[in-house]
Amino acid sequence: MIDKRIWVGASTTATWLAWIIRWFTGQKPSHAWISYWDETLQMRMVMEAEARMRVVPWDWWVEADPGKRMWVYTCKIDLMTGIREYAKLIGTKYDYKNLIWHALKRFLGTWLRRPWRSPTKVLCSELLIRIFRYDKVPGSEDMDAEASTPGDLVEYWNKSWVFEKKELTP
Repeated sequence: MIDKRIWVGASTTATWLAWIIRWFTGQKPSHAWISYWDETLQMRMVMEAEARMRVVPWDWWVEADPGKRMWVYTCKIDLMTGIREYAKLIGTKYDYKNLIWHALKRFLGTWLRRPWRSPTKVLCSELLIRIFRYDKVPGSEDMDAEASTPGDLVEYWNKSWVFEKKELTP
């Protein structure tokens, strides 16, 4: 039986960027993503903000890094409206300025405020929070979309009644 529910997740890999993100955040996950069943293509897809905002097949995404560790949850609220809205960003560049801002904020303290905000460039966790807010997921309005990390999302999913941990089976 195919699970056609929307999945949200966080992951980590052995790449240098993932290591740097884990070091800066002090958390295990270094990336966040959302996955959905595409009726037209008849396959599970992953939407993520990486070097660019993209949508790729789940099987390809998992096989690209078989050593990746994942935290996966299903959502009790339909997020397809938000996914469709933010699909407009596919192909846009990753928000590297924001990533640098996160690093500076870690060293200079929480008083540091971000002087810019891009409506078209997002970080991975920011993308998910924007989708949650678009679909009015309870508790998402209290999250700082521009400063939250994949680890913060896992914490939120574990505490929220809206999300349920999913066990992946090979």
